[in-house]
Amino acid sequence: MNDDAHDTFVQGAKAKLDVLFVVDNSNSMELLQSVVGLAFPSMLSLLQAHSIDWQMGLVTTDMDA
Repeated sequence: MNDDAHDTFVQGAKAKLDVLFVVDNSNSMELLQSVVGLAFPSMLSLLQAHSIDWQMGLVTTDMDA
């Protein structure tokens, strides 16, 4: 007996993408935050070049707010 499960998804003509950034804003992550910030324009260019419909959310690990 074959119990393999298969799912098929059909995506519309325009690709959609949801992005969630979880930023660890502790002092030890400062350098990596800068790296992400520097790479951000490249990511946006790639999304635009491929006509991807995207939305983004950003949260931090700050518990003081």
